[in-house]
Amino acid sequence: CLNFCSDAKITGSDYLCGSGVYNVTNEANPVNTILSITEGNNLVNFTTNGNQITLNQTNQSGYVTISVVYGNDRCGTTTTPVLKRIWVGTPQYVSQPIANGYDNVPINSTSTLNVQPVPGAQEYYWWLVEISNTCGCTTNSDGLTLCPSGTIKPKFTANNSTSSYTSTSTSVNINWGNCAGNYVLNCASKNPCGLTGINYKAVNVYSTSGVGGGGENPCEGQLAIYPNPVNESNSSTGEFEVNIVYPGDPCDDYP
Repeated sequence: CLNFCSDAKITGSDYLCGSGVYNVTNEANPVNTILSITEGNNLVNFTTNGNQITLNQTNQSGYVTISVVYGNDRCGTTTTPVLKRIWVGTPQYVSQPIANGYDNVPINSTSTLNVQPVPGAQEYYWWLVEISNTCGCTTNSDGLTLCPSGTIKPKFTANNSTSSYTSTSTSVNINWGNCAGNYVLNCASKNPCGLTGINYKAVNVYSTSGVGGGGENPCEGQLAIYPNPVNESNSSTGEFEVNIVYPGDPCDDYP
């Protein structure tokens, strides 16, 4: 009797996608079972039937806590409610950048990028999209991409995939390969109810040698100014050179 009165649990999924049913274990007397919602009342509608509660999601996502006070004629009623906290719906949308890593990276380099944890997320889904390349890869009418021998496209180091990677970790490591071009890294949070987009990061992969396309570092260069608007100059021609300083993105953070 003591075990019965102290060991009941609420069973059911940790994620509510639309609707779900939750039950109280151990044959608690339905007459003495009181089920209620103590957190997230605005996120669900619910009905109870003895030891069972049915939840229906509204249009929002968030945490919901189911509470039950139970007992029977022999043991009386529990004084401490049994609780089960669940997540309702897709992960919460959190406005945040994909942090770390440069916007401009040389070929054959690696980057580790990350996002902050997202409430309701079970996993993080990352995927790469190629915008353009200058390493000689072409796509035919059947959608098949052909590249010169030895070409290595950007890929996730954990699974060696050039397309996508899913993990419980909030960080990802990418080998940018030797195919210069423009790529976009995307990230979304994921749980059994679906995906919620987080953000994307545009990355320019460049070749300092010019081999494989891409030319030199796009953030290097010089600017000739003439006629000379400055009163003093060490140049006998009246011209002088200054380093280009690009304000903000994309050239303020290349390695």
